[in-house]
Amino acid sequence: MIKNYKKISLAFVSLLLLESCKNKPTDKIKVVWWNNYSDPTLENISLSDAKNNSKYKLYFYAKDIIDDFENKHPNVEIETKYFHSYSDISKQIIEDSSTGALPAMALAYPDTAKEFLNSGIPINNVYSFENDKNIGFGKRATEKATFEENDDENSYVSDISTSYDGFVKNYIDVENGMYENNTMYSLPYSKSGEVLFYNSSVFDKTGAGKAGSDAFLPSAYGENAKYIAPVSKESKTSYTLNADNYSFEELIAIARKMQKDYPELYPVDASNKPTYIDTSSGKRVFNAVPLFYDSIENLFITALNQMNIPYINQNGKDAASKILFNNDDAKKVATKIKEYSEEGLICSRSQLPTDSQGNNIYGTVYYGEGKTQMIILSTANVQYFALDGFISKAGNYPHYYKSTFDVVNSSNENYKVLSQGPSLVFFQNKDKRVERASFEFYKSLTEATNSAKLYKATDYFPIKTASYDDEIIKADKESKDKVITVSSSISDKKSQLAGKVLEYNDVNASNNYYFMTQATHYSSKVRSTVKSMLNTILSEEVTASKSIKDIVDTAFTNAYNTIVNSENLE
Repeated sequence: MIKNYKKISLAFVSLLLLESCKNKPTDKIKVVWWNNYSDPTLENISLSDAKNNSKYKLYFYAKDIIDDFENKHPNVEIETKYFHSYSDISKQIIEDSSTGALPAMALAYPDTAKEFLNSGIPINNVYSFENDKNIGFGKRATEKATFEENDDENSYVSDISTSYDGFVKNYIDVENGMYENNTMYSLPYSKSGEVLFYNSSVFDKTGAGKAGSDAFLPSAYGENAKYIAPVSKESKTSYTLNADNYSFEELIAIARKMQKDYPELYPVDASNKPTYIDTSSGKRVFNAVPLFYDSIENLFITALNQMNIPYINQNGKDAASKILFNNDDAKKVATKIKEYSEEGLICSRSQLPTDSQGNNIYGTVYYGEGKTQMIILSTANVQYFALDGFISKAGNYPHYYKSTFDVVNSSNENYKVLSQGPSLVFFQNKDKRVERASFEFYKSLTEATNSAKLYKATDYFPIKTASYDDEIIKADKESKDKVITVSSSISDKKSQLAGKVLEYNDVNASNNYYFMTQATHYSSKVRSTVKSMLNTILSEEVTASKSIKDIVDTAFTNAYNTIVNSENLE
């Protein structure tokens, strides 16, 4: 594979040189940005109609910034291209790499950037832009700027709002840590973490407002959706949780107690095994579960990181020293997750029913229907927990302790939270003005006010410290301690939850708790394979002839071999 990648690289460089010889830069600088912002014009929807549809919030967020940038720089045109997902963007970039038909910039993750590098796709080391005397951080281009490399320095002015020091330090440090010294192939754009959302009306024994098919669920839940969790204050029990600082083991204990307290919601059979929805394929699908974790691979990866269990090593010399998750302690983590799932206490999205398109439904649907009372997922999902009829609360991310997973390594636990959210990657271009204008546009996109607007559109955290003083965000921050009742408005509920999530983000960022797994040209492959491995472990049925240990050992071996055999790691 690497030899083929080198051929792609040589072909592209040759094409780049040929084009640069026969083409002169045009007067207009065209910056093409590939993103996943739904474009109403592709769906024959008028802009006036689209403005009232939350699906297109990001489109209009970007459009306003683009319009403003183009007004300030009339020699630059920003063109966007919509893709359904980050993976679709990456696939298209790899497909187009041999033709040179690449964008100027695209949403991607650092490990994807490393894949591009290994594939010979020419992406820019933005380190050279960061310190450029004209367009670098701490500078701003005026309308006179031509973005030529030898442009007049008077066309650029100092601007502290674009300085490197303006980033949330944990975010920029994590991104920078993905690469070797004096190299940086991506820059942070929007960030999120993971938190716990839980049904406070059940926890506090206050109950909900009403239940049944006439309940409060939004139409997105479907015509037959109904709230089925406990309704009145006569509910059987209450549950105690210090949401600011708690362990995963505490969540499991609460889930186990809920299963006993509400057998009508979480029934078990004579063998104390959960009952499942019958499907034609024979797949075991949860009808209800006390604790839901949206991304099972995030649980596994974060648990390994907190307990200092080897997962991946970007500096390894061979396959054995690069791919490290196939170890006994990691298997213990997977084994415990499997045991808890077999008890009916926790499940992930792969264990939920599928919709008409064959995709697993979201855990937020089960939460809204009252089928799950605790759910861990991305902080960007705040809006799905501000529901009428009952109260939701947010908790910080859990601690994973070695005693919970029977891990006995000598390292101390190390609290960490997996940082999520896309970065921006910049591609080499025959017209160097495009590269420089792209970096200038990035500074505009991430300017404090615009970063705050992105938060408002998506609930992704701003990456600039000054954004948190913006009125948009201050209103949410000041709402975190607001008293919320069942009858409070949806907007008040969302603002209170958002404020609490912002507080946890501040705690995690200021203490450098956020991390990302080491970025290598194979780390994306490791992640996707580990996800598949965990889903296999959770779906496999334990029998007299197939123990949990058998299932885990086989899945780990198969996953490891899949990665090693599909990548030239030597």
